[in-house]
Amino acid sequence: MLNVDRARSTARALGMGAVTASMVAGANLHQRMVAPDQRDAVFARWMHNWTAALITLFGVRPSWHGVNPAPAHGPRLIVSNHRSPVDILLLLYRFGGV
Repeated sequence: MLNVDRARSTARALGMGAVTASMVAGANLHQRMVAPDQRDAVFARWMHNWTAALITLFGVRPSWHGVNPAPAHGPRLIVSNHRSPVDILLLLYRFGGV
């Protein structure tokens, strides 16, 4: 069983690296192809897709409760009790980061 767990961890780490590398390359290329005022929106979409891909890769099935707050039009503060590194991906997926 230990070998299976080690293989699964290795596969997920390699998958994370591959997804991240391809998303960074795609986002950079896409940002160069749009007008400067659209670059933040392009980056936000790519980051949302990146976090969704990693959440799926790690086998996480998020369950949301309550109403999502309206999108912020400026700085905001989100407080969370991180229980694992995946929480950061979930927060980026749910609230964005731009």
